[in-house]
Amino acid sequence: MKVVIFSEWKALKSSKVLYCPAIKTLPLKKKFPQKTYDYLLLTSKNSIRYSKDLPKAKRVVIIGQETARGYKFRKDEKVIILKKSNQDGIFKFFKKKGRPGESVFFPRSQVADSSLVKRLRDLKFKVCVRSPYTTKSVPIRKPLLSLLAREKSLSFIVSSGTIIKSLRASFKVRELRNFPVYWIAIGPVTQRALFWLKRRVQIPINPNLESAVKLALQRPSSKLKPAHVGKT
Repeated sequence: MKVVIFSEWKALKSSKVLYCPAIKTLPLKKKFPQKTYDYLLLTSKNSIRYSKDLPKAKRVVIIGQETARGYKFRKDEKVIILKKSNQDGIFKFFKKKGRPGESVFFPRSQVADSSLVKRLRDLKFKVCVRSPYTTKSVPIRKPLLSLLAREKSLSFIVSSGTIIKSLRASFKVRELRNFPVYWIAIGPVTQRALFWLKRRVQIPINPNLESAVKLALQRPSSKLKPAHVGKT
C-alpha cells in the first residue's frame, strides 16, 4: 500500500508516500492591521509562510504540531496548540475558552471555506479575516494516471475543497468512482464534500496528515475496501 498526497508541500518523507500536487499556492499583497487582538488563529503552514508582520495577540491558537513547528514564537505570547485540528475542534475551543466580544485575527486562503468564520461570528466573536495567499487547482490527469498504472495498491488523501476541484476538473465523475483506490478525507467537511463519489470515504480520528497516512497504510480490510461501483 502506498499513499497519494495532493499537496505541493512535501511535509512527510517516506517511500510509502507519493506526491501529486493538485494545488498551487500564490502569495497576495495584503497589509495587516497594526493592533493587538485577543486571539491570532493559525490553521495551516501557509498562514505562517505567507503572513509577514502578523499582528500581535494575547493568545495564539495554532492548529496541530505541524503548523506550530513553522511558527516563530514571540515574547509574551501565550501559545495554545490544538490537537483536534478540524473545524469542530476549533469551534469547541472558542465556545469553551473564549468570551463573546473578543477579537480574532484569522489569516487564511482567499478561497477557504467560510463556514468557520460564520460559526465564530455567531458566537459573537469579532473575527478579522485577511488573505495573504490564495490557492488554485492544477491539472493532474497525466501524473495521476501514471501512478495508477504503476502502483498496485493506493490510498488517496484529500485535504481540501481545492483538491476536489482539481480532481473534478481532471477526470469525469464516473472515472473517479471506479478508481481502484481507498479514499481518505481529512476532516468531516472534506468528507461531506466528496458525497458524489458514492464510495466509502474514511476520516482519521485525529484530523491531520500524519493520522491520515497512518490510517491509509493499514492493511486493507473489509472496513477500508472500496465498494464496487457500476458504470453510470
